[in-house]
This record gives sequence, C-alpha cells and structure tokens, in this order.
Amino acid sequence: MDETTLRELLDDALIHESPIGPVAHNALQAGIRLRGRRRAQRIAGSMAALAVIAATIPVVAQSHSPNAVAPAEAIMYVAAANGVTPVSTATNTPGTPIKLGTQPGSIAITPDGKTAYIANLSPATVIPVSTATNTPGKPIKLGGGHTEAIAIAITPDGKTAYVVNVLPKETRVIPVSTATNRPGKPINLGGSPATGTAAAIAITPDGKTAYVVSVNAAGTTVIPVSTATNTPGKPIRLGDGSATGPAAAIAITPDGKTAYVVSGGAAGTTVIPVSTATNTPGKPIRLGGGSVAGDAAAIAITPDGKTAYVARGARIAGSFGAVIPVSTATNMPGKPIKIGRMPQGIVITP
Repeated sequence: MDETTLRELLDDALIHESPIGPVAHNALQAGIRLRGRRRAQRIAGSMAALAVIAATIPVVAQSHSPNAVAPAEAIMYVAAANGVTPVSTATNTPGTPIKLGTQPGSIAITPDGKTAYIANLSPATVIPVSTATNTPGKPIKLGGGHTEAIAIAITPDGKTAYVVNVLPKETRVIPVSTATNRPGKPINLGGSPATGTAAAIAITPDGKTAYVVSVNAAGTTVIPVSTATNTPGKPIRLGDGSATGPAAAIAITPDGKTAYVVSGGAAGTTVIPVSTATNTPGKPIRLGGGSVAGDAAAIAITPDGKTAYVARGARIAGSFGAVIPVSTATNMPGKPIKIGRMPQGIVITP
C-alpha cells in the first residue's frame, strides 16, 4: 500500500459532533459512524485507521428560579484509540481519557444525557459510560463470533439502543435495553450478498422505525425496522452501484416524513429522499463531484427541516470538498460552499 492510499485512509477517520436537544434529535439518534476503518482493515490488514468520533451532551445547572434550568456547558465525548475523552466545549479542555480496552467505533447518548453508549468494532460490545462520573460500566456482549458493531442509535424515549452488528455472512440489529443493559434477540437483516455491509442507522422522531442503511456491489439498500415488533420490513432498493455508489450517511427530517440517504461513487455524490410513509425512494439529487468512489461524507438537517446540508468530499489533490445545501421543499441543491479537501462530518447547532 503506497503512502497516498494510507494517508487517505487515515483522513477518513471522522470527527463529528452531535448535539442533544429536541431540535437536534436526528443528529444524536443517528449516532456517529466510523468510516474508513473497515476499508483500512481490508487493505492494510492489521494496520487500522485512526478512529475519532464525538458526541455532545448538555450539562445543566439549577438557576435561582426553582422552575428554570439553564445550560452551564456542553461536554463533547471523543472516542479514539486511547479510549473516550470528555472535552469541555466551554473551555476546549480535554479531561482524563476513559479507558475501555476496545476499539470504539460509534457513540450515542441517551436523551436525558446520563449515559453514553459506545459501540466497539472489535470485540463487538457496547459499553455504557456514566456521564456524571465518566465511569464505564460492564461491557454488553453482542455475541455471534467474529463480529463488528458498526453503528448505534437510541430511541427518543431513551429505552432502547439499536446496535448494527455485522457478521461475516449477515447483518444484524441488536436491541439493547438501557434499563437493564441486556441485549435482546438479534434482528436478522439478511446475508451480506443481499444487504451488504451496514453503514448507518437513524430512528424516526416518533421512535417507531429504525432505518438501517447498507451497501454492497449492487448498490445501496435501506431496511426499515419496526421498533414495536423488532421485525425488518421490505428492503428499499436505491439503485445499482454505478448509479448511487456506496452509502455514507442517513438523516431524517424533524417531521419524520423523509429520510435522506447520502451515497458517493465515481458518478459523484447523490442524495436520495425516501418517503417514510410509503418507504419509496424519490428522484436522486445529483450533487456533482466524483472521479473516485466515496465522495459522500455526511448529512445534517436544520432544526426547522427546511435545508439538508451535505458534506461532499474530494480525494484528488487540488480539488475542493464542499458543503451543499439542499432545499427539502424542492429537493434542489444550492450553490456549493467550498471549505477544503475531504470534509468528513457535519452537524448543526440547535
């Protein structure tokens, strides 16, 4: 593997901050995915890409009014090779790393802000961390032999964490009770040739459906999972690989009506709106770019639901990555905002 390829793999590690709050629900519940690690492991064997992930929770202090709660600061949790490090966003000061002894890949925080759940690539476990004491709890084993926990999302009521678990020949979603920290019965999404490798998960604001995005050589598939019955629905095919490329991210509008799935490939970055009422994909929104696979990076939707911002990467020296606003009313892209090479994550303040 040459130096350029290795540098691109290391650049793929995400730094992504996700706020908690009613208007930022989708950003939190989608969790923070790790891109690049699996590809790095396939190409470089034991040489893994650096994993950097972040999530933010508010820390509140009681004001002089007995009925008012005012925000004091926010804490950002960054998961990396040395564990999970809490960082004060008021002072940008890191705290003592929380040692996990695993390979953290994704992180999600309960709506009450009390617990951060870290999904680990290997071994496939989920570790609850108390945000009050920054103390890790007992690892929750997902089972299944050689597996990886790729993504995690928590329901709006905070009762269940859904963990996307990839095995060599199948993809599963495992519900974990946040009350007992016990995993439930795995939800089998099918074999890898049929559904591909899971890339992301997002839960609708009403908490009724978890949408799991997966990719394979044939393209991108979105599988709706009923959280009431923990049963998968009919896979939503978003097109062939040449048309959409590998999926990178998913975000759901605050009204819960549309899931926007971002894919990137040689033909460029594509955003496909999916109606959550009918689970049918709409017309692909072409954002340009391309030249190499994997241009898509991330998506975030404004609290009013009017605009989806897509971070479009670029891997060619001298080219520019951009953030592209997309109107959710017309599904028309706006003028690209050039910000530099290979953007990896995006989030919007409440």
